[in-house]
Amino acid sequence: IDKGKVWGAGVVVPARQSDGQVVAYGPCTLPSWKLFPLKRELGRALGMPAFVENDAVAAAVAERLHGIGKAHSDFLYLYFGAGIGGGLMLGGRPYRGGSGQAGQLGHVVVQSGGLPCHCGQRGCLERYASLSAAQAMLTGLPEGEQPLDIGLISDAFMLGDPRFLGWMDEATDRLATAIRIVAYVFDPEAIVLGGIIPRPLLEGLHGRLVRRLAEVRPVEDRTPPTVLVSEIGRDTPALGAAALPIFDGITPELSLVLGAGAVEAI
Repeated sequence: IDKGKVWGAGVVVPARQSDGQVVAYGPCTLPSWKLFPLKRELGRALGMPAFVENDAVAAAVAERLHGIGKAHSDFLYLYFGAGIGGGLMLGGRPYRGGSGQAGQLGHVVVQSGGLPCHCGQRGCLERYASLSAAQAMLTGLPEGEQPLDIGLISDAFMLGDPRFLGWMDEATDRLATAIRIVAYVFDPEAIVLGGIIPRPLLEGLHGRLVRRLAEVRPVEDRTPPTVLVSEIGRDTPALGAAALPIFDGITPELSLVLGAGAVEAI
């Protein structure tokens, strides 16, 4: 491909990032890459602009272009991985906040005085609802001591392991608390669930979460946002990364310039 026709390279990392540098703490990030100027160095090596984003925000971009987000311009993508990530779409564009870390629900406190977290707080959502928390419950080992074993987690769910079903119930309660916080602050149209989590488990959590949110009586006429399951799958962050140069390069609302057919081609 003629390099002159390439707008840039989009890269997704499974960690929080700020200004093209990885912000790392805890077992769910990339400590060896902490504060490495990935955006600058990758752009220099490739000879083109580089765009670096965390997996949750990139997944939200992909869902907006290719998935259920086509019908929703304001939504939060809740990304289940080793940790819990969040990508916030407002007005059809990713909202990153002042330091590029908006939407990161993993460190929203959902239990006062709860489990200690590597970020320094206690009771963070990530300590209850992430896949590393689920695995720690199954193995009895601290989070991050072993690589994430998706097969172990999937088998526990499919076999109906009572310990795992107990984790699902607690995770559902904590997720419901976090979603209510988001609903009051941003009032999104939808919450989209996705990530590297196995599809059957994702759908199981979705069903529990919808029922849990329905149990809470709404204040005045406020109702919780619609909770949806991602339409794309585990490739979602990569698809979003590929579109980052376009999102950063042209327009407040991508569809106004490209049209539906061009958006689908990205």
